[in-house]
Amino acid sequence: DLTPEERYQQVGIDVFILHVASLANLYAALAWTLINVLCHPQYGEPIQRDVDQFYEEKADQLMEDFPRQSTLGSIAQAMQESIRLTQQSLTLRKVMHEFDLRCEHTTYTLPKGFYVATLLSVLNTQPVAFEEDPSTDPKSHKRRTSCSSSSSHTPPDQFDPTRYSVATAQLSTVSQARENMVSTFGHGRHACPGERFALMVGKIVIARLLHSFSFESFQPPPLLTTQMGAVGRASVPCHIQYSARE
Repeated sequence: DLTPEERYQQVGIDVFILHVASLANLYAALAWTLINVLCHPQYGEPIQRDVDQFYEEKADQLMEDFPRQSTLGSIAQAMQESIRLTQQSLTLRKVMHEFDLRCEHTTYTLPKGFYVATLLSVLNTQPVAFEEDPSTDPKSHKRRTSCSSSSSHTPPDQFDPTRYSVATAQLSTVSQARENMVSTFGHGRHACPGERFALMVGKIVIARLLHSFSFESFQPPPLLTTQMGAVGRASVPCHIQYSARE
């Protein structure tokens, strides 16, 4: 029973809260991306070369030259993989057909139509999600791209940005039948509407940092595993020494 003015005010408050929450997640995702790029030189060094090449060709026009950011797809790969490994959100999943779910010593029968809250920090690192589905019909289900040799041998709980397509920044190392088992920005109608914006900002911020500064080696912080919801935060402060690049 709100008046139109009160209703508009409440909508404005909701939008503001959503915006603040989105930025908090974005900052956490950016931090983990930088940490992973710096702590995994086998992936970080090619990203650094991509950044240096971009700046050599376009000088200091990163913000103004959005179309050519496609050349920085390696940063988007690293950001997606960093979010996958630190995503602590809960996702509701609908039961499509009745089945038995065994949890430790108890078995639950879940009827069709029920919703189950799943923790992405668990599902995103399950080996079964990255295994080839033998029941997949190749005529009706096609893999987005072929699985690279490195990602196919990297355990799912370890950082490997080549799981994602450099062209689309979408997961490319699972069958289409299992792609919804792994989530960074969500799927379907409940997917995060800010995914493209976040990846664009990630390219700009990470590229500027790598172009402007050199970073000393450091020990990556452990993830705060008791957090439930949003992109996970570090359990302890992470101090990084850096200096301006010549």
